[in-house]
Amino acid sequence: MVGQTVGRSVKGSSEQTARKELYNRIMEFLVEENEDDERKQDKRNALKERIKRAIRVYKLFVEIGQHRINNIKETPVSTISSITKEEKAEIIRCLKKNKKLKI
Repeated sequence: MVGQTVGRSVKGSSEQTARKELYNRIMEFLVEENEDDERKQDKRNALKERIKRAIRVYKLFVEIGQHRINNIKETPVSTISSITKEEKAEIIRCLKKNKKLKI
């Protein structure tokens, strides 16, 4: 999935290699040359966490289907990204049965 995001320049690369390349490319825009290594690492860690959360939300949306996204669009991203596997399974089950959700 991340390899698709980075594009054809890392085609054939492993998921980990593609993810690393993606982080490196984004970091070019986030850090300045005179920043110390600790600050750069903090920014990289924050970037990794944001991407992980975005992927969790994306995967949920793919599983529930585009037509059901409106059922949960009022829910904050932070809530969606912090749900457990069991909660995710329950959400998907409820949405497939067209039940109202309270997240």
